[in-house]
Amino acid sequence: LGEGGADVRASLSRLRPKFTTVLSDFGEAEKFVIEGDSLLMHALSDPHLDWRHGGQQLHLVYIVEKFLQDLTDRGAHFALVFFESFAPLWTDGATQLARATLISHLAGCMPQHGVLETFPSPASGEWVTFRDDFLPALALVSDAPRTGDAPPEKNPSAARCPVREFALSSLAGGTHLLLLPIQIL
Repeated sequence: LGEGGADVRASLSRLRPKFTTVLSDFGEAEKFVIEGDSLLMHALSDPHLDWRHGGQQLHLVYIVEKFLQDLTDRGAHFALVFFESFAPLWTDGATQLARATLISHLAGCMPQHGVLETFPSPASGEWVTFRDDFLPALALVSDAPRTGDAPPEKNPSAARCPVREFALSSLAGGTHLLLLPIQIL
């Protein structure tokens, strides 16, 4: 983000999200990117998912598949992307396993939903080439850092969250953002 990163963060902090029906506002023909770790955060925040004893992997996969199927049923065209550099967000064994299981499972079933891609990082040449070829109208991301409940101004590491950095760089590059709702438990 460089020197302008602080300006982008300040601008982003003044934005107020609004409810919108994405497929009707952007059109069913518009392609978009779903950031995979954001989707995982969204699924893990489901109040019906119990992680007290190591998690419910099958229920987690169902939540994600249902989300993707609902988009597909509405005619959405999307790519689900995971960045290996985001793996350290998941610090306990259960969520690390959940991420690995989800990526492995989706690799076998994504043709019915969309495209699944894994890249080393958002700064990698592979991602940049894919993004430039795919030309997403928007990026579906989480605004909830995996570094605790404190807002960025009270938790400096939250401002450096890789998902948030991806969102800010997408926004700075002219890609619209759609924030996934996350319930911080």
